[in-house]
Order: sequence, then C-alpha cells, then structure tokens
Amino acid sequence: MRKGFDGLCGIVQSQLGKSALTGEVFIFLNRRRNQVKLLLWEGDGFSLYHKRLERGTYELPLVQQEAKALTLSSESRLRRDC
Repeated sequence: MRKGFDGLCGIVQSQLGKSALTGEVFIFLNRRRNQVKLLLWEGDGFSLYHKRLERGTYELPLVQQEAKALTLSSESRLRRDC
C-alpha cells in the first residue's frame, strides 16, 4: 500500500487497460485485505481515500480466478444470508 496517485494511475493504465480520468472509482486492497485505497478523478484532480481496519478484513465478492478486475455499479447489491 505504498503507491500514491501516480503509482495507482499507472496500475489502472498498464494492468487494467483503463484510463484513470474516467470518473470511475478504482479500489485497491492489500494482500491481508485490512487496508483499502480508493482512487477517483474529480475533474480538476485526483482524490485518494485510504483506510486501515484495526480488526477484521474486507470481504470480497466471488469472481473468477482469471479476472483482473471486477466492475460494480451503484445498482449492484450484495446479498448476505443471516
């Protein structure tokens, strides 16, 4: 989780084949899944949000093993059975 604006933009372009200037939110997790960074282009500059959990981990949706990226929309809902 050492990368900043430029490093994360490089990952978006080189590994995902996308432009970081689209206004999409790009989400990056560390291997232990206890830290997250969100990168967002807001028209006049980038915003970077970084959060570290003190306990627990972030839960990931199920994806295929080969997938490099997962697209979520604001309409997407994850169901969790109680």
